[in-house]
Amino acid sequence: MHKKILKYVGVLVLVSGLIVAAIFLLLPVLVSTDAIRIRLAQDLSAWTGYNVQLREAPHLDLFPYPKASLSGVTLTPMNDEAAPLMEAERIEVDLSLIDALLGHITFSQTRIINPHFVMEEPVKTVADFFDTLSRSQGSFGSAVREARDIVKKNPDHPDTTRLLNQPFGRIVIDNGELLYRKNMGGMAEKITALNAVLEWPESTRAASFRANATWHGKATDLRIDAMQALILFSGGTSDVRASLNSLSGGITFEGKGRLSDSYIFDGRLSARSPGWNRTMEWLGYHDLPGQGLKAPVVWESDFSAQPGHMQFNNINFKLGNDNARGALATGYQDDLPVISGSLAFDRLDLDTLVATFFPDEEKNQFLDLSVFDMIGLDIRMSAPEAKLQNVTLNNLAAAVQIRNGRGIFDLGNANAFGGAIQSNIQIARDNDKANIEGRISASSVDLPSIARAFHYPDFVHAKAGLILTMHAPFSRWSEVISGMQGHLTLNMSSGSFKGYDIDKLRFALSSGEKAWAEKSDHASTDFDKWDIETTITDENLVIDKSTIYMGNWRLLMKGTADLQIKDGKNHGYEVKLDSVLKKVPRSDKVCPDVECVSNSLIKPLMFSLSASQFPYGAIDLERNNMKEEKQD
Repeated sequence: MHKKILKYVGVLVLVSGLIVAAIFLLLPVLVSTDAIRIRLAQDLSAWTGYNVQLREAPHLDLFPYPKASLSGVTLTPMNDEAAPLMEAERIEVDLSLIDALLGHITFSQTRIINPHFVMEEPVKTVADFFDTLSRSQGSFGSAVREARDIVKKNPDHPDTTRLLNQPFGRIVIDNGELLYRKNMGGMAEKITALNAVLEWPESTRAASFRANATWHGKATDLRIDAMQALILFSGGTSDVRASLNSLSGGITFEGKGRLSDSYIFDGRLSARSPGWNRTMEWLGYHDLPGQGLKAPVVWESDFSAQPGHMQFNNINFKLGNDNARGALATGYQDDLPVISGSLAFDRLDLDTLVATFFPDEEKNQFLDLSVFDMIGLDIRMSAPEAKLQNVTLNNLAAAVQIRNGRGIFDLGNANAFGGAIQSNIQIARDNDKANIEGRISASSVDLPSIARAFHYPDFVHAKAGLILTMHAPFSRWSEVISGMQGHLTLNMSSGSFKGYDIDKLRFALSSGEKAWAEKSDHASTDFDKWDIETTITDENLVIDKSTIYMGNWRLLMKGTADLQIKDGKNHGYEVKLDSVLKKVPRSDKVCPDVECVSNSLIKPLMFSLSASQFPYGAIDLERNNMKEEKQD
């Protein structure tokens, strides 16, 4: 019995071997190389709508599985004068053994080896590519035309049961190269080391595309999945997932999409960037705003888009270490993109935003306000805490606007230095120059805190209100301070100024025509109020009016204070002031007693005050005979 079973097995193996051998012997007879050549040319032409040139006859391999190899394959446009779409070193196709035995030629997989593609600008080519497919006479073109008719009848709910089901298979690109040219000129760009796989078993089923390549010097990965690919290509709606990633950044969209003149995308968008400058360099956008923004960026939001408009809702945005939530919308005005909306930050580093709009001051760069001509903005921002260099702002409410070539930076409210601050700064272009103008106001701010923040001497200790109006033409950022002109008003409440004793100053003046008062770290003078009005001109301060109220005494001054900067460091002011020190009644009413009358009869001290390094050094005093001006 055992021997009988072995005998049957041996016969079965022998018969099977003979059948296999017969198949491989008959296969070259059943499948001619000309048939393979014709079928491949037909399929490539149907897929692309291009003419196919096969310069050599296919080479048929039977082991380890049936496949055909064709060398020198070229796809050319119908217009023979245009450059070929593709030139491939070799194309390999896997043959279906069952279909071959039945006398049919079908390909389960097509491998394109070392192809060289030449295309116009990719965005335009994608639209034209599907238009070409719909016009081709191949089976795939017929499927696209049929799908377009179905979509037109019911765009929202097309009857997919009526779709023509055409086999498509698997296409592999091995070590390809893509050269694409910009429509508006410029250097052609190249994608190298291109390896891709298109999986689309049948035209009515889902399709997936995977590709990796070297683009702009970075390894880049592209993935696209469409649940109803044929409907999508025909102007209908399909579930879509698409991602583009590299070490320099990445973006992913997942939702519904429609490819047509009235395209629609609606879903969830996520993006990441190790630094805006690195991502823009990878994408090839060297002139976009924000080249100075080096902080990492993470973005997640709902996303909807249609021609001329995009909407971002439920934004989760991270810029460096700062988190924000909000909503934004984009549109177009005079062919410029306009972004509007609001972002609420948990904490905001304003230095990062300054770097977004303006170049690095340390490089002393020429004026670059090209961003004003490239984009429109209307963004509202808020944060419970914000930081600008070494200044902390609380309860921040601000806005950034760019429109008509003008940048407007509005600080609606911020608590800082123990008080409140508001400002409005506007920058306008004027050919290769610009002009900055603005207004800054503050109430109840602590002057020593301001002085320390900006590295100025804190010789006045008081709370103050201030109003600064300024303007400056400039061609370099460093010229803004040196060319600034404007007006500054300071109103200080009770406080003191350090380093000088007014009583010693008055005694020194009484003892002679000339005197000097040395600065002392232990000296100070209290005052009830101090009002100052100044005019700013080219790093100089013109003191139009300064009145210090000190009990029964008033010190009135006017003159100039020139900022002394040497080797890039602040060395104080060179001060020259005409001054009057006089004793006055505490009230404007008629004197009620002899002491009041006596005080009113004390002769005012009129003198000139000068110092080369005020308030760091001594001051020189010289009495003069100038007339006392009427003061309120």
